[in-house]
Amino acid sequence: MKINFNPNIYNFNPVRKNKNSYYRSYLTHPNDTFEKNITNITFKGKDEHPFKPITYEQAHELLTDDNIKKVQQYLLKNCQKMDDYTPAGKNPVLKNFIEIEGKRFDAKYNGGGGTKNTFLIEHQGKKYIAALCSYTASVSLTKKMWDNMLKYEPNNTKLLRENGFKTNDISDIVPVKIEGAAFPAIIMKPYSEHKFEVADAKNYSFVNLFDANTINRDRALKILSTPAKDIAKAVKFGIKPSIDIVNLCKDKKTGEFHIYFNDLGEDIFCDKTKENPDKLIELYVYLIINALNMGVEPTMAQWSDYLSIIQADTRLKDGLIEIAQKKYKK
Repeated sequence: MKINFNPNIYNFNPVRKNKNSYYRSYLTHPNDTFEKNITNITFKGKDEHPFKPITYEQAHELLTDDNIKKVQQYLLKNCQKMDDYTPAGKNPVLKNFIEIEGKRFDAKYNGGGGTKNTFLIEHQGKKYIAALCSYTASVSLTKKMWDNMLKYEPNNTKLLRENGFKTNDISDIVPVKIEGAAFPAIIMKPYSEHKFEVADAKNYSFVNLFDANTINRDRALKILSTPAKDIAKAVKFGIKPSIDIVNLCKDKKTGEFHIYFNDLGEDIFCDKTKENPDKLIELYVYLIINALNMGVEPTMAQWSDYLSIIQADTRLKDGLIEIAQKKYKK
């Protein structure tokens, strides 16, 4: 399926005076230390999982060239069992793939990209995702990318979650061993285990959040009206619109759609005092329309007359922009 994106989405890269300047524009957490040291925020609660998390500083010590090389070699050796276009439940089992706190776990590949690969594991009857580094980049580049991932993604995820945004329910650094090599993994909850279904805007999630055969402008506008209101909140909070982080989810109980924020790495915030909110809203609208296209399985989207032209529907776009702007101005 070919989707035409607004090129401005990719060109949007607000300039900031220094590395931490954008934090002050969005911080609402009572412990106003985030812009000084992102690793020292105190969050309200703990993520619920049975593993013992470690700090970023502890994780940084494990991120050695030798450990990264061993992990990458093991992933490369098993790459034929890793398929981006197959649901994790149908992927081959990687026996004794990962060791956590002395216990070895079988795993199934869950998806990945240029920065990380994710694996589905089960413990005490519950499913978890263990995220490891990519095996396609050099050791030095992988070290830099994964260090940034460890430093920012868990805390950004918790920060947005505590401020009412839909994000992963679990995001913690946990030490694991791959072929005897110690490595700081990120433990998350699989999409399937949340109280909402998630349509990942970058990777097909093998979900059908709506009937692709009956989708039209009116239904699309109704589905995306609540995410459009989420846009207003995100712009006020200073979250930069990016295809890397903006996805859709559907509450399993109420059926209501929302924006789901994922892959919350280093550069996700902008200085909202220097940006045009109308421009940010327009970019977000393009992103949620794209995410809607990923809310059904690939074959369903390909055969939908409306989804094939949804990016060109200016009336839908204008309607969503109007909803977001009204909410933003309240």
